Amino acid sequence: MYYGQHLNGLREGYGLLFTTCGDDLFLYECEWTKGMPIKGRQVSISDNMWYKYEGQYDELYLMTGTGNWQREDGHTYQGQWQRSKRNGYGKYTLPIGDSYQGEWKDDRLHGQGIYNWANGNSYEGEWKDDKKHGQGIFTWPSGDSYQGECKDNSRHGQGIFKYANGDSYKGHWQNDKQHGLGRYTYSNNQFQEGLWENDKKVGEHKMYSKQGILLELITYDNGNVMKREKAQ
Repeated sequence: MYYGQHLNGLREGYGLLFTTCGDDLFLYECEWTKGMPIKGRQVSISDNMWYKYEGQYDELYLMTGTGNWQREDGHTYQGQWQRSKRNGYGKYTLPIGDSYQGEWKDDRLHGQGIYNWANGNSYEGEWKDDKKHGQGIFTWPSGDSYQGECKDNSRHGQGIFKYANGDSYKGHWQNDKQHGLGRYTYSNNQFQEGLWENDKKVGEHKMYSKQGILLELITYDNGNVMKREKAQ
């Protein structure tokens, strides 16, 4: 059902359209040309929940271009659309206080973006198919931070973790754990180099002064010190 302006038998100018699709209800308040919506507002009800959208459309009534969307439960999105999917750049907020601002592809976090959690955690970097994937920076309210490679939502590859107390680890990561060759630098600038497995020091590590002078050799087994030997 349509109420509004016409030209040559087609919707043209300002008008209201009420329509249904199955059990879903749609109300459009739009500017029309040649029978098609260009931009305007939409209210829909689907699965007993209302949705609102204000922005641009394509000839198939799909959200395309720039627009603002919100859902009854408090989810919102402001940004770019293509055929009713978030595509391009936009900001999404959740009622729990989380938010994401960045690039999208087919309704997924994809490209560069920053995600802020309500608890104060944040991640800024690359995304792929809704997962943290590529180069990125994590920060935590505690003051800890990580900068480096990620894969499938985990720290994976080369990266540096900086602790709030001034210590840092620079090296290889696997599935969110220090794993492989690395260097641990203490807040006094002494550092040790060696191998890690699942966040535990293993094998022989070399401890150096802040000037780079070898101080001692330390042998670890699953994080436990087995032997210490002063450098000659």
